[in-house]
Amino acid sequence: MELLRVIDWLMQLPDELERQLTYEIKQLEAETMTYVMSIERLALEQGKLEGKAEGKVEGKIEGEAGLLQRQLIKRFGPLPGAIQRRLDQATSEQLEIWAERILDAPNLPAVFDDH
Repeated sequence: MELLRVIDWLMQLPDELERQLTYEIKQLEAETMTYVMSIERLALEQGKLEGKAEGKVEGKIEGEAGLLQRQLIKRFGPLPGAIQRRLDQATSEQLEIWAERILDAPNLPAVFDDH
């Protein structure tokens, strides 16, 4: 413990230098914080944009699935649970393929058969 006091005493700056050092540290912190805050703002903005894009894609897929579901029910009657699950888990590309197949399919399995 005594050694720490000696080191502290040896490293003590004169008052003027201490004030100057404190001032410069505060200036540096202010500049750094402005930079960090700008990066944080950019990251938040990027996150918002990505979230919006994901939401739009999810909304599009849900809309496509809902439309296809209504068309399937109108054409073939109530849907089995397995078909409903496939609709719920489908990608946009799968939904588009199935939506085209419904026009020519003679029955429900033909819409979903992997050719």
